[in-house]
Formats: sequence, structure tokens, C-alpha cells
Amino acid sequence: MWSRHTRTTAAEMGDTEWAELTRAAGDGALRHIRSDYSGDLFFADERRGSWLERITALDLPFGIDTHANDLTDGRSRRLLASRLTSINMSLDTLDADDYPRIRRGARPLAEVLDNIRRFVDLRNRLRPDVEVVLSYVLMRRTLDTLDEAIALAAELGRCSVIGNHLQVYT
Repeated sequence: MWSRHTRTTAAEMGDTEWAELTRAAGDGALRHIRSDYSGDLFFADERRGSWLERITALDLPFGIDTHANDLTDGRSRRLLASRLTSINMSLDTLDADDYPRIRRGARPLAEVLDNIRRFVDLRNRLRPDVEVVLSYVLMRRTLDTLDEAIALAAELGRCSVIGNHLQVYT
């Protein structure tokens, strides 16, 4: 949904690919797995189910890149009970008016920030070893809120901020 306007077709992993990953994990050929930005794990889990269960069932350390729109309390707790090593949350901007123009179809920024705060609070209490990164796309129109992103990371505690200077999706 988030990048639908830039793609004419979409594909997702099927049972064959999951079986290959499961076999590789079982054989010891796969030692770590990470999702990426081209398909948010929680968005897929929300729409089709079982993605989070399939990844945690691999019983491997893993990392996630997410826009945090679908990072519910239940998913946060499941993640923190798993072998999650790191989570990178893409914020894009902290301007509530510009956020829906950059992240089309997203929940309001305040809700996304609540999701992030809830996750980090749980992480701080349950799994302080999990790395949390807030990534921020550096554009002329977002630079004036970069200080707010850094302040947010400081408020949350033990979070990093990464500024990406170039993202090409079209």
C-alpha cells in the first residue's frame, strides 16, 4: 500500500521460498535474517498473517526494518520474546502535516510515534539488548525537523538516529 503508486506488480514469498529458508536455517547455512524496506513485515503480517510467526519459527537472530505503522503492542511483545537483535524504524519526517505526503496511506504521525514509544518502553524493560534505530530521510523539506528526531531518540533512551541522504523508489 505504501509504495503501491510506484509499482505495477507485486510479489511475495510463497511456501517454496519459506521452505528453502527453513531448510537453510535448520542446516546451519543461514545464521541471521533481516527484513528490508521494500515490504514492511508488519504490514504484510496485518494483511496476510503468519509472516512474523514464520520468521520467529526459523529460530535465528533477526532484524527488522519497519515504518512502525502496524507495530502493535502484541507484535512488540512477540518480537521481544523472540530472537530479535535490532529494529530500524523509518520516520521520514516529524512534521505531522508533511508525514502523510511522504508516507502515503500511513496512520497519523502521532499514532506511529505512540507505537514507537510503546515498543521502546517495552524494550527498555524486557530486552535492553535489542538495538533500536530511528532512520530519517534527509531532504530539504525534512531538515528542519532533524533536531526533533534526535531529541526523540534521546527521550526514548538508548536509540540511534541514522540520516539517509538518498532514497530512490521510482
